[in-house]
Amino acid sequence: MIGCTPKPSGFDSDRDLIDYCEAHCRTPVALFHRSQVARICALAGVDLDPYWPEWSSVGEDTMLPLVRRARARYANAIAAGTTGTPASAS
Repeated sequence: MIGCTPKPSGFDSDRDLIDYCEAHCRTPVALFHRSQVARICALAGVDLDPYWPEWSSVGEDTMLPLVRRARARYANAIAAGTTGTPASAS
């Protein structure tokens, strides 16, 4: 659900995580923890491979489509006045 807990530590909101992922994926290493990737996938309504490694480099080609989808779903939830949407909803 968008806006639900738990969230990856260090981020005050889902919006903070989305902004972080958008910026960080453009860095040379773009190293993300599995919890960050799992959360952005949940926000985007995409299932995460259960075998995703604990730490991995996730570049723009993979992360930006997730960010765009997560941002759109987040905006829709805010506009609808809901506290969240099921992660499985598109």
